[in-house]
Amino acid sequence: MATPIIHTTIKLGKLLGVRPAPLPADGDTWNANLFPYNGRKCLIIVNAHTCYALLAMDVRKAMLTDLPAFFRDLLAEQLITEWPVHADAIANYLATIPAAVVAPTNNDKRTLGVMNTYVETLRYVLPDHDLPMSPRTSRLEAWRMNDSIVSAPKDAPKGPGSWWAHTVFPGDRMAARIGIAHDRREYGDRMSMGLHGRPRPWLPGMG
Repeated sequence: MATPIIHTTIKLGKLLGVRPAPLPADGDTWNANLFPYNGRKCLIIVNAHTCYALLAMDVRKAMLTDLPAFFRDLLAEQLITEWPVHADAIANYLATIPAAVVAPTNNDKRTLGVMNTYVETLRYVLPDHDLPMSPRTSRLEAWRMNDSIVSAPKDAPKGPGSWWAHTVFPGDRMAARIGIAHDRREYGDRMSMGLHGRPRPWLPGMG
């Protein structure tokens, strides 16, 4: 399995003292950034290929000292939250992933643009939740992002074609990577009702 490479933004890299380091040739690229909400630091990490997002609210520098371990725990929690019936497949998938490598920004404008769009949406929906923000809130809102639609992926075919052929559904791509079945309608229904027990406001990309 490819080694995760977590490229930090300049702000996050400065906070953690990230320095250039040799990168594996088989790298699986992620981008990470901090953003403020309600006076607290929040962390978002987005995969460049799948656009799959991880979210942690109210983080502190001490929690991020070992960013590869924090990333692995966050990924495991998010995957189990989204696909609890596939716990065995998720455990097998996680067991194949090497420890992540942390590196300075790679200036991936597309992935950073996706990340900024996610954060803008988060600023709109987060007031829906009670304060202080809980890990459960983080899992739910990351789940929402992963049920969104992202267009124009890096590997989109060139030339004329269906718009749908040029889109990325983050949940779909991550499910394919794990090797599990994925039904967007069932996924959206669980996201709407499963964690809150009541319907959630409609957002673009929720079907």
